[in-house]
Amino acid sequence: YLDNATLSVDKSEFIIGESARASVIALRSDNSVADVSVEYSSSDPNIASIDPGNGQIIAVSPGEVKITATVTEKSVTVQDSIMIRIGHFNAPGNGHLQIAASDFAGQEVHGVSVVGDEFTPSFEINVREQYPVGTEFKITATEADGKTFQYWRDEASNRIISTSDTYTFRIGSDTHITAVYNNDESGMLVQFIDRNGKVIQSDYLNDSTTSVKAPPPFSVGYDFNAWKAGNLSIRSGELVTSITVGSKDTFFFADYSKSDILYNIEISGSNEDRTVSLKYDEPVTVTAPDSSDGKSFAYWLRNGRITSYNPIYSFYVWDNTSVSAVYTHDGENLFPLPQIIMDTVKPDTDRVMFAAERTIPEGFKLVECGILLTDETAYATPELFDLNIPNAIKAISQSKKENSQFTIRFDDLEGTWYARAYLIYEETEMGSFKIVYSNIVNGASL
Repeated sequence: YLDNATLSVDKSEFIIGESARASVIALRSDNSVADVSVEYSSSDPNIASIDPGNGQIIAVSPGEVKITATVTEKSVTVQDSIMIRIGHFNAPGNGHLQIAASDFAGQEVHGVSVVGDEFTPSFEINVREQYPVGTEFKITATEADGKTFQYWRDEASNRIISTSDTYTFRIGSDTHITAVYNNDESGMLVQFIDRNGKVIQSDYLNDSTTSVKAPPPFSVGYDFNAWKAGNLSIRSGELVTSITVGSKDTFFFADYSKSDILYNIEISGSNEDRTVSLKYDEPVTVTAPDSSDGKSFAYWLRNGRITSYNPIYSFYVWDNTSVSAVYTHDGENLFPLPQIIMDTVKPDTDRVMFAAERTIPEGFKLVECGILLTDETAYATPELFDLNIPNAIKAISQSKKENSQFTIRFDDLEGTWYARAYLIYEETEMGSFKIVYSNIVNGASL
């Protein structure tokens, strides 16, 4: 009689889109090979599908699933299962770090320093060094006469990431940050900061520079109103002089109002299925019942990709989108892993906007998340589009939230560009570091 079956697949880790075939060896109690019928199944076809008859596996999206073979000879049935993982791989062992100190104009500031606490590895200012991925740094920017610390700036995005003189972070793929100081010796500072914290323009007014022109900002989904500094309001293109700012350092912040454009949000599988029309950046919260038609809640899909394992899921409107809840039969195991997706591409005149969304379930910690960009079509494949491709543009998210959306804008782009998000995370129980990549999207400016 049929005694046991052994299921095998020639690999346990898959790239998205990759395929393989499962096979079974079934033995009777006397160790003879049994003549059996086999039915294959996947615990989650949204992650990996399998042909029930021939065992052909196709990797659909990042995650981990159980592949099961149900083997029958006459009236005896046995099962065997194996786990396969799609799109999650070991993260790079080391990441780069460079720490700098400068004034708003990018000039070196003398007499100041950046120091680490007792647990922070040693480092040198303005030297690009390597450290193991996940290493934590806690650094403090010191001050000197006439040189006052203002903020930490990420050099890749030119965004302000912290206004505290002490900043804590972990090593990801590449970190380049600068302690920015106001240098009284350089003149009167005029700075323009966009709504996302990006520093658009910094100038010192002095004997050689008596005026500066206010730059034209842009923020997707918003209409620019004016540059504002307290009660002072100026237009884009307006000249700013020492008289304009009252002979004092001045920070202008971009003031916007939301665009009137509406986007359709289709919601299904929730407590309240509906289609709503909302403006850009408006919050949406959906709630799934504990069970539906005898099945238990598994996760939310947005535009067909996993975005949350929480029955209560919130996000911000980016474009037209569909959100649907997925349910599984009671007793079916789920294997939640961190996920990241690319959203709809938004093209505009001379620019393209990209967005990504990540979710990190319990048992994992965020290390780094970002978006890669290339105009090389040959690299825009699941096999090749990763952190190692040459000449890629990379933007790193500064949010430390486990579940978050991340948007970036690239200006003055020519031709078609391809974007892919990545997420480096820690498996807290194992202490290991992994990386997962999103789907690939492309777009061109109008």
